[in-house]
Amino acid sequence: MSIYEKLLYLKRRAGLTTGEIAEGAGIPTATLNKLFSGQTRAPTLHTMQQLCAFFHVPLQYLTDDDLPVSHFTPACMEHAKPLFLSERERDLFYQYRSLDEPTRQILELFLRLLSAHFALPAGDGKEKKLLCFSPPALALGRLGAFADAASFRVLAAPCSPTVEAADFAVAVADQSLSPAYLPGTLLAIRRADPSDEQLGVFLVNGEGFIRKLQRRRGVTRLVPVNVDAKTLTVEADDQFSCLGTVLGAVRTYRWLRDPGRP
Repeated sequence: MSIYEKLLYLKRRAGLTTGEIAEGAGIPTATLNKLFSGQTRAPTLHTMQQLCAFFHVPLQYLTDDDLPVSHFTPACMEHAKPLFLSERERDLFYQYRSLDEPTRQILELFLRLLSAHFALPAGDGKEKKLLCFSPPALALGRLGAFADAASFRVLAAPCSPTVEAADFAVAVADQSLSPAYLPGTLLAIRRADPSDEQLGVFLVNGEGFIRKLQRRRGVTRLVPVNVDAKTLTVEADDQFSCLGTVLGAVRTYRWLRDPGRP
């Protein structure tokens, strides 16, 4: 990506006007106008250094056209070239560093298994691979699933609008979604927050639930489809997060064989 594209990205990301950048970086507004309009494609080294200092990015970020615009965080490694991270990669790095050593080892094992699964072939391009979480069957009620007791496999499903939009899949473990989705049904999930009255995948205090999101007068509830199952009210001190929105059922699929299994 060019210097022009990267400067525009940094400007949009910071949410600043050209005048605010000019004042903060000590660069004439006319000079910046030419840069942000693309009239100047090769700014002086001094100007680039001022902009790098202002946006807190290394000079190599602007000068290396092979770097994507989002990869502006350098990670320096001994005896190797700097590795530039995106914001998402940087956030994952900090999350990894916050884990204790046993949890890091589990995560590393999970990543190796995941990499091995996704190295498996998935047809001729007419199929899409999805990671599928399979929770154990649990009784209806407040107890959730697929958080700390789930296993995972990788499936290949024929491309359809639902499958194409999905980021992963979850197996229904109980009767809480009946009669819409019976136990064993695989649901396609997109990583996005559901709208009110829409089915989503949620974590509450480390337990997983597939429920309909309902917000009324500041109160958040997770409502099952099955009227015989209990509605879960999210309390103020609960650890609550959304993993994604249910798109629909994956009706046709095949499991990819686990690496190393006969």
